[in-house]
Amino acid sequence: MIKHIALVFVLITFLFFSRESTLAQSSPSAVPKVEYQLPYPGVLPDNPLYFLKAARDRLVSILINDPLKKSEFNLLNSDKRIGAGIALVEKDKDALAVSVISKSNNYLFDAVIAAEESKKLGKDTKSLSENIRNSILKHKEKIEELEKLIDKKYVKELKSEYKRLEIMQESVKQNLLK
Repeated sequence: MIKHIALVFVLITFLFFSRESTLAQSSPSAVPKVEYQLPYPGVLPDNPLYFLKAARDRLVSILINDPLKKSEFNLLNSDKRIGAGIALVEKDKDALAVSVISKSNNYLFDAVIAAEESKKLGKDTKSLSENIRNSILKHKEKIEELEKLIDKKYVKELKSEYKRLEIMQESVKQNLLK
């Protein structure tokens, strides 16, 4: 009899705590984090040798002919640039950070265009499309975080970059994830 009561107590306790956990996850203030890892940005744009990295990236981009590989390369560069933007905000270099985040969106846009081109050529872009979608979600998450940290005079520019991400997200939804 005591075993049955203990078992019922454990079950009720389990159900109570699991229900509370579910409610906490569904509340509007508990926005789930995007499970997407940003790569290490490497040399930052405030480094005097950064021009070498930028030149290398431009050269490699020119040499890539396959649109699928070009999309992957541009996605990687976009993710590195958003990471660099975050690091620059942490160093109180907000103007440069906003510029780098804008360039990140340029790379991301190029990744979306190249992925769409690959899909038109009949290549399997499912995995790449999912990565692009997740990258966009992560970039949006990071920009929302940066809006709270950055100097108020740059918030409008960050919001503009956020809107660009929303447009790209819709394009990915319509053209790549069908």
